[in-house]
Amino acid sequence: MAKLDSLTSLRFFAALWVVLFHSRDQFNCLWDLSRNIVFSQAVTFFFVLSGFILAYVYPDLSTRQEKGSYYLKRIGRIWPLHVLCLLTVVLCLPPGIQLEPGSSQNPYPLLFFTNLFLIQSWILSEHFYFSFNPPAWSLSNELFFYVILPLILVPLNKKVISIQIIPLLVCLLIVLSLCNFANALNLPLRASDMVSLQSLLGVNPIVRTFDFCLGVSVGFLFSKCKDKIQESLNSTSATLLELTTLLVVLLAILNTSAITDATKKIWFIANAGSYWLRESGLVIVPFALLIFILALERGLLSKLLSAPYLVILGEISFAIYLWHFPLIKAFYAYIPHERSLRAFFLYLVILFSLSYLTYKLWESPLRNIFSQTANKEKIELKFPKFDKSIAVSLVLLGLCTFFVKEPIQSLSIGQITELKNQKNFTTSDKVFSDTLKLNGYTRSNTPFGKRMNTIWTDLDKSTFDKDLLVLVFNDKNELFHQQQLKLCCPDKKEASNIKSQSWVLSIELPERAYSEATKMTLRTNMGEESFTLEH
Repeated sequence: MAKLDSLTSLRFFAALWVVLFHSRDQFNCLWDLSRNIVFSQAVTFFFVLSGFILAYVYPDLSTRQEKGSYYLKRIGRIWPLHVLCLLTVVLCLPPGIQLEPGSSQNPYPLLFFTNLFLIQSWILSEHFYFSFNPPAWSLSNELFFYVILPLILVPLNKKVISIQIIPLLVCLLIVLSLCNFANALNLPLRASDMVSLQSLLGVNPIVRTFDFCLGVSVGFLFSKCKDKIQESLNSTSATLLELTTLLVVLLAILNTSAITDATKKIWFIANAGSYWLRESGLVIVPFALLIFILALERGLLSKLLSAPYLVILGEISFAIYLWHFPLIKAFYAYIPHERSLRAFFLYLVILFSLSYLTYKLWESPLRNIFSQTANKEKIELKFPKFDKSIAVSLVLLGLCTFFVKEPIQSLSIGQITELKNQKNFTTSDKVFSDTLKLNGYTRSNTPFGKRMNTIWTDLDKSTFDKDLLVLVFNDKNELFHQQQLKLCCPDKKEASNIKSQSWVLSIELPERAYSEATKMTLRTNMGEESFTLEH
């Protein structure tokens, strides 16, 4: 069966969408990404695409042998890399970073084994489905989709249309029923200790089956009529069709927030229905249409997506998707003060290098073993050749890992005096709860804005690691930019060696945020202080 390279490449862009979504809370250079775009819709795209591809590859699973082979191949597709990422989180990250806050009320082994066997999304609690590696909740859904695919294909293989649409109608009825149920109970958007709209309508595999089922139905239709449609389309008309469909998708994404905010006022939609529309309902049909059109591979856009390097990125997109959050946790745990544009660039290089290496050295070889077992072939362990691409990935990974380990810059008493004598030093002398002092800051230019090198002193000579919320206000006293940082003081030994407990923390502001800012508020758990920004 012909490989659909254009769809393989699309997976990369969907994975990158998720990476940006989760990275903006870690890397301050992404804070100004539009909050009106629902980045979590990328998961909906993955579910629809998964259904489409499976229906295209497995249009009929009627025999026990076909089902057995199919199940083994699907487990080999997602489970080996999931286990590797899970064990990396467990062995390499501090316990407090591995789990959601408040998860200690649940036994650690229970949390681990629900993740290991991909059943965490069935437990409607953030403590379970967002533990260890949060994006893996979608794999828990995928595993369920794999199980029920043969059941969905049974009516689709009937010739009567009224029978073929039964799976889709049943899934839609379940979604509508649970939306009404959620509205009746007035469930909150998110809650760690009770059922919420997120857990019931966003994470729940039963609800997300509709996304998958629509993909299966469209994929099944595609496999039946692909040849006729391809014959009727020339390159120009196909390109126009692709671009038009892409425009429809972009309009649906960009207008999701406005539309769903308006639907909250409609009594039979209300909060629950609006939430479902926001996460998947508004974009699910445009996504399915885009996948169908690009899979025809007749237009210019699909040909561009079939470029070799984009296909490679698509091949490693699953690894990108699973590795990106553990890496974010690693940055947060070990270098929490490093949140600049430079840090984000290094993060991406590490992420792509690590994803490529694990794809070549782990994911692909193990997938082949599962496939050979499913096909009852002799298992041959084929290790990839050590080529230039692997060598380059290893070098990049090593270099970035070295450069990203930037320690907190401790300051001696002499260095503090020298900084204070600089022309661009602005004194603030703000004291937080008699324990922490902001001496002032210097300013410097960056390619995308301004860097404020703030100088802090711990007055009671203790080592701490606290959250710092940076709030930026304009001349109308309106909050228009904010950042979350980690305020980490130097190690006690290092501080005592230089007879000081002062250090530098860099705050990078986009050019627009700095030029329009008149007041900055710094908020810690030890207090809050505001000061006027000098330009």
